[in-house]
Amino acid sequence: MLTTPFNAFQAKYSAMRAKRTGSREPLTANKNAQAALDAVLNTPLSQLAKRTGVERRLLGWSVKRVFGKSYLALQREARLAFIEQHQGMADAELAKATGLSKNAVSKYIAFLKREGRISGTHRQAGRSYLARDALPFQRQPLAHEILLTLAWIKNGASFNTQELVLATGKYKESILRTLKGLRERGLVYTAKQGNSLFFRITPEGHQWLRKMAQLTAVREKRALRGEKDLSRMIRKKRTDKERLISLQIFLAQHGESAKAEEVKTIIERLNAEEAKYKRELFLMQQRKA
Repeated sequence: MLTTPFNAFQAKYSAMRAKRTGSREPLTANKNAQAALDAVLNTPLSQLAKRTGVERRLLGWSVKRVFGKSYLALQREARLAFIEQHQGMADAELAKATGLSKNAVSKYIAFLKREGRISGTHRQAGRSYLARDALPFQRQPLAHEILLTLAWIKNGASFNTQELVLATGKYKESILRTLKGLRERGLVYTAKQGNSLFFRITPEGHQWLRKMAQLTAVREKRALRGEKDLSRMIRKKRTDKERLISLQIFLAQHGESAKAEEVKTIIERLNAEEAKYKRELFLMQQRKA
């Protein structure tokens, strides 16, 4: 079984501590070294000394004697190994896990890239992605919204430009510009019927959406922690619902009853999600009162 970088770091120094013999105070040195190894990722030596009640100088001596390097050097190696193993995490999450600032995390990542230990990264909204996981249009919410709209219809039906304008609430020019890029990358299929263009999501487009769902899962969980975020989610659900109601009416008026029914199902789901967030916000406000 292959060990990943941070696991390998822990295994290496745990084995080194276990084999350490010949010290005048082997038990004390080994105990202090183990305490340092457990806390080395995100704890300064001075803070570790306060936590353990062991003099800082003695802790530093134990680390040097058992591992052959200073606590700071050991800590740097641990942080590099951790970031190498978890390079897909958000910068803020890496900073929290390692006790570093975001700026320091960026410097560590730059060092790992120079050393060839990680691939190039794609940065978006404070998040680092492996280059092989990077996808087009990650910075364009409209592209994501268009693909989601096209993916809602289960029977493979397509949308025309006017329907997409109603579904997204954006200008026709923006819709067409984004659709052109989606079509060039094979995420959307275009067919002409009469004087109208119809758009349908491709299998590659479905794959793109699944990938985006994975990359944004942490952000979605984080969006439900406070009153402000819950209120924002409620407003978003309400806005999405209002646009879809307009789309549903438009589809019904133009004889697209099957698509109108599917949009109605989506509206009902949004109603349920909005009600859920409202209950959570109410309970949170009650606890504070």
